[in-house]
Amino acid sequence: MGLWQMVGNTQNVGDTTKILFRGTRDYGHKAGDEPIKISDKWYIWHINDKDFTRVGKLEGENRKAYIGLVINPVGIIELLKGNKYPINYPDFE
Repeated sequence: MGLWQMVGNTQNVGDTTKILFRGTRDYGHKAGDEPIKISDKWYIWHINDKDFTRVGKLEGENRKAYIGLVINPVGIIELLKGNKYPINYPDFE
């Protein structure tokens, strides 16, 4: 898409085992249904985890987890601008 330009390269990316992701299956809805705005059915995982950990309501450090979705380049730009993306992904409070 020609949106990115590589300006460097590094092998020093830090400790990736500490990066935490979150997800919920409350994302998406059937046509005509209202999207779920607040989920209490969250799961978390770290890079290279083989399984998700179901946590229900997000509490403590889990609230800082990154949304674990593959996001298209336009969505990444929206996140960098401080906008919510995807717009219908549930919040936790």
